[in-house]
Amino acid sequence: MGSERTDELEFIKNPVVDEFLGLAQNTDFTESDLEKSILSNLQKFLMELGKGYAFVARQ
Repeated sequence: MGSERTDELEFIKNPVVDEFLGLAQNTDFTESDLEKSILSNLQKFLMELGKGYAFVARQ
């Protein structure tokens, strides 16, 4: 029970769910790393949608 409570408190302190980004857990990452990872996942997602969607640029 104590472990579950700790996990809940950690989630409240850091509500960002970023497992899908593939960044190393329990390590600090830069804003640039976060941006690259989000944009890569967004690009992959749009490619899966097929024709009719455009990913114009990465800043």
